[in-house]
Amino acid sequence: MDTHFIKTEGKELLILKVSGNLFLDGYDGVDLRVQSNPRDLKVQVDDDALRVTTYNNCTISVPHSVVTRVEKVGGNAVIKNMLCDDLYVQRVGGNLSIQDVKVLTLSRVGGSCQIKNVQGNLNLERVSGELYICNVDGTVDATAVRADATLMMIKKQATVAASGSVILHYHPEVIEPLSIRSKGDITLFLPKNPSANLDASFGGWDIVLTMQGQTENYGGGSYQGKLGEGGAEIKLSASGDIVVSDEHFIIPQTEDLDVDDAGNLESGFNFNFDFNPFGDDADGMDVYGRRVQKAMSKVEQKLRKMEGRMQDASRRIAERQEEIARRIEERAMNRAMHAERLAEMKVQKRAHIEAIEALEQVKEELRNLDLGIELPALDFLKDIEIPPVPPVTPVTPVRPERAPKAPAARDVPHEERMLILEMLKDGSLTVDEAEKLLAALKG
Repeated sequence: MDTHFIKTEGKELLILKVSGNLFLDGYDGVDLRVQSNPRDLKVQVDDDALRVTTYNNCTISVPHSVVTRVEKVGGNAVIKNMLCDDLYVQRVGGNLSIQDVKVLTLSRVGGSCQIKNVQGNLNLERVSGELYICNVDGTVDATAVRADATLMMIKKQATVAASGSVILHYHPEVIEPLSIRSKGDITLFLPKNPSANLDASFGGWDIVLTMQGQTENYGGGSYQGKLGEGGAEIKLSASGDIVVSDEHFIIPQTEDLDVDDAGNLESGFNFNFDFNPFGDDADGMDVYGRRVQKAMSKVEQKLRKMEGRMQDASRRIAERQEEIARRIEERAMNRAMHAERLAEMKVQKRAHIEAIEALEQVKEELRNLDLGIELPALDFLKDIEIPPVPPVTPVTPVRPERAPKAPAARDVPHEERMLILEMLKDGSLTVDEAEKLLAALKG
């Protein structure tokens, strides 16, 4: 991979498309540094922005003062040390990891998402995988999270909406409004001796309140009450159970992100969610800490299950295609056999009809002869099965030459016939002579 230096001249950086993985890093410099294969890199400079497109993996180092916008990343993305006033990231196809940024707006992440150390406000929506957020100084607005969400060290007003379970650790002593909606369970950690108004609705068994070492359970599907002296509103809505506790956790600092030349994480904060927010040496981790750690480890299992489901779906599709091909072939053969049977039946029927017509003609000829014999009925011939006639190659008929007409025979007058009979009677003529005489008279 070659390194390209590009003059920023105060322009905004617009990363239009990265087909592979993206590693984006801020640094104290004046030029934009892009590491990519030259034939895969395309840079456009206009009056407003630097537009970068790369069709492979890409590493970009950006001066801290340059406002950066990431439009589309096909693979995974790792972003850190981006201290510009406005960082916007959208349409990341794989997993996303962001660390040490100033202000962040995030939209449409196809995989899991991890965010750590945000100095300003954080706004995100449409995260398909697990969400983990740690240490946000500004407000948090996280909506349309399709899986579990874990938010640690949240210091100001927060709004969270997730399809999975939600764990939120609220850090400061003065509580600001919180709104959490979950289709799973909600676990909320508050400071010691909190003061707020709690409005909770749940579809599980109960809500568990653990305050100052005392635990109380409330059922009925809803709970409204004051925590301490009251104050900002905490609104919770869960399809499962709700746990609210004032047990605090101390979250130690973790090492920074490290990546190799291909943009893959090597250690620490990684996509396999092996990161332990409580540290390896954390003492006294209670049941809630283990619950958070367990929630973080579920992601890798879900990804493996998803891969297995995709393989099963591919196998079922292949089997279905083979079954469809077999059925098409079977139907084609059945249609051919049916057509052949229909043709045979038509030949047999035609031969049968022709035989009956010929026999009827014979019967009519015999009747015309008037032999005095009573002819049997020929209806039984209709029930006789006549075998199919093999196909005959058609031959062009040849018209025979017309023979000359024979002259019509002349009838013998009655008087002459009677005279011959008289001569035959008295013996003047023999029978042969009488026949010859009659034939001569007819000619």
